[in-house]
This record gives sequence, C-alpha cells and structure tokens, in this order.
Amino acid sequence: TYTLNCNASNQADNITGTSTDSGLFDGPRFSATNTGSASFKVAGLTQSATAYAINGEYKRTGTFTSKVENKNTSNTTTVVKVTNLLINKSKKTITSGTATITITGNTTRRGTIDFTADLTFTDSGKAAFTINGIKYVVDLLTGEVSKA
Repeated sequence: TYTLNCNASNQADNITGTSTDSGLFDGPRFSATNTGSASFKVAGLTQSATAYAINGEYKRTGTFTSKVENKNTSNTTTVVKVTNLLINKSKKTITSGTATITITGNTTRRGTIDFTADLTFTDSGKAAFTINGIKYVVDLLTGEVSKA
C-alpha cells in the first residue's frame, strides 16, 4: 500500500508505504519459510526541498531446516531500520543518516544468535559501521570495506 501525501499548498510532499512478503522453499536437502513486512516514508518531494529524507523499517522472520546429517534448524529475525537517510537531490548522493541491522534467533548447532550493526552515512560517499565493537568504513560506490 502506498500513499502520496500533499502539503497545505496541495503539492506532493511525501510518500508512505507498507508491504508484506512471505516465501516457502522445500528442497531435497533443506526447507525454509520466511515472512516479512516493511514500512517507509520518503519526504522532500516538493520542488523547494534540497534533499529526500528516507525513514523506514524492514522485518523478516524465518526458519531454516536441514534435511541431512544432524538436521539442524535455525530461527531468525532480521530488522533493518533506516533513520533520516538524506539524499541530495542535485548531487544524487547520500549526505547523512543512520541504519541499524539486528539479527536475533537460535540454531540447534550453535545456540543463540545476537548480532547488531550500526551504520552512519556521511557526505563523503562512505558509511561507517561497527560490528561487535570493531569499526569499519565502506565506500558506497566501490563496496570496498576497510577497518577504521
């Protein structure tokens, strides 16, 4: 579902949306089921706005089951939350914003899964993120990752 919202001057101001998804795979060696939901808002649609502002969240829950050897199973939930991601309209580049990725769950083989990464987008075409206390920088054009 998508909604275009107008401001008091009847100009397109922002668009909001929600969606859901689900999937199932059942093969000879493993099976998997997934459900997901997303919501977002893109603001800055007026001609006078210099940047688009994006906020949103995607949540996916899934189960994976092996049909071979130990028949391991995992259940995970992944949440990606984007906050105030600003895109300069004239340059078409990300200038700032944050995102948090969280993966939680459990596996029969390895136990509890608890992973969080915080990303900070900068005006230099890069994003800095921390995983388990280690800081990294990724170049958004090349995909190259280096320790900070």
